[in-house]
Amino acid sequence: MLAAVPPPDVPSCPPLTWRAHAAALFVTFHVACVLIYALPRPPVLDQDILEHPEVKAEMDQGFGALHKVIPWRDTPEQMRDDVLRVVLAYTRFMDRLRAVVEPYLETAGSTQSWHMFGGTPPRFPLVFVVEVQPRGEVDYVLFQDLHWGTADSAAMNFRHRKTHELLSYRSSASDWAAYAAYWARRWDEKHPDRPARRVRLSYERLHTPSPEQVRHGESDRRPERLADPFVWERP
Repeated sequence: MLAAVPPPDVPSCPPLTWRAHAAALFVTFHVACVLIYALPRPPVLDQDILEHPEVKAEMDQGFGALHKVIPWRDTPEQMRDDVLRVVLAYTRFMDRLRAVVEPYLETAGSTQSWHMFGGTPPRFPLVFVVEVQPRGEVDYVLFQDLHWGTADSAAMNFRHRKTHELLSYRSSASDWAAYAAYWARRWDEKHPDRPARRVRLSYERLHTPSPEQVRHGESDRRPERLADPFVWERP
């Protein structure tokens, strides 16, 4: 028999210090907070948003198609309500978790929004329209629609888009007047012989035809003016 060979002396690992335990605990906490915050969640859901033409059209089409494949309820509307109940419960649960971890992540600079991802093109895009009535003329002239490819629309940048967004939901009459006066100056620069007397600002909603409609020659965007336009008159 061969004599048993004693195992080599292996130095034992030194015990972990409190600093190592603290570092492991902090890393685990940070990773858990980031994972919780990174979980996707739907945008704000309320009845007004669900009745928005853009959202309603997408949901009607989506649940109509799903009902043809997996009809677990009698109608697409019932299926939609089932899914919305689950989504709302999930959203409330995630909101509670995010409220716990968000202050830490904001301080650490580790927040991230899902808004960085693109979506489908809007079915009913809003168009900001600028019309000018030159002095001594009766009719308004389309100056900018910022969507249909007018000469200057390609030069419009993010600042203008953000201005339109702010004007649409939380601006005062003085904000509208200041923006209209800006466009009057722009008009005067291009048409010094026809200075602006009035500027009319408004929103129009377009209808985006489906690919099938376009293939059948139905490409009309059917512009629809929203509410009353804002009219600014040069003093």
